[in-house]
Amino acid sequence: MKIVSCFSDLAEIGPLVKAGADELYCATAAFPAYGSAALLPGRDLPAAIKAAHSRGVKISLAVNSMFIPSAEVPRLLAGLLRLDRAGLDALIISSPALFGLLMARSGLGAKLHLSSIQPCFNTQTAKLFIGYGVSRIIFPNQLSGAEAAPIIELCRASGVETELFDYRFFGCTYVNGRCKLHRPAFHTFRKVKEGAALCRSGAGAWPGLGLKSFDTDPARSGELREVSARVGARMGCGGPLRIADAGAFYDYFTAGADYLKYGTRSDPAAAKVKKVAAMRAMIALAGESLGKFGPAQARASFIEKLNRWDPHGF
Repeated sequence: MKIVSCFSDLAEIGPLVKAGADELYCATAAFPAYGSAALLPGRDLPAAIKAAHSRGVKISLAVNSMFIPSAEVPRLLAGLLRLDRAGLDALIISSPALFGLLMARSGLGAKLHLSSIQPCFNTQTAKLFIGYGVSRIIFPNQLSGAEAAPIIELCRASGVETELFDYRFFGCTYVNGRCKLHRPAFHTFRKVKEGAALCRSGAGAWPGLGLKSFDTDPARSGELREVSARVGARMGCGGPLRIADAGAFYDYFTAGADYLKYGTRSDPAAAKVKKVAAMRAMIALAGESLGKFGPAQARASFIEKLNRWDPHGF
């Protein structure tokens, strides 16, 4: 399994590669991407491509906004074709329309990667996007390793790579293009930290979480407290999503997922380097466990050892 790391500054490229990153990716303000944090200045992208290639690693650009105004399409395509000529290795895309437009461009050298923002949860969806020409599928965080296994098998047979986020080092467990929990119109929570979106409300908001009830049977109103507690645990404010745990990673590893991604662009440079090194150590530990024990014992050993690691140490 190889490592893909985000970066947001030219100076991060060398240390990240030295720490174990096999590929790099970024986002810039010049192209519509999910999230506006820690963007690489657009003027630095050609230099970043050269710096990555000089170190023997590939580089990709996130262009994974779900909403691209039609008036922006000509400028967007022209800019992407310029980067393609400059040697950009891949584009991370979520919009089926953009996939179609790029497929129509003959001679495009950059590979197309399916963003987790356009979630792929099953083999039928994978087949659809393989038909769009994707060379890699990036899994959404909600998918367990066991659920991903048939998709990984299909992708292997189709010559398509697969990628997942490191569950410890990615901020939102609900990142995908269908998530509307951060929009007040779509949730019923009464107490959310002031100035924060629902999914960024922080652990301090959850103990006093309140729920609105709509046409609730009065005899069942006591269930709201239990529902509140379950949602609080599930939303990730007290830790990762429950299926995104050490066992889930091990299942992805043994199923044959190709890449592990670190994607918190807003982290300081030193933290990025440290986390990439931690990912390299985790991959090595999984391989060591698999080589030493039988399948069931190897999984249990990996989980037991990884759970002893201090997550705040990375």
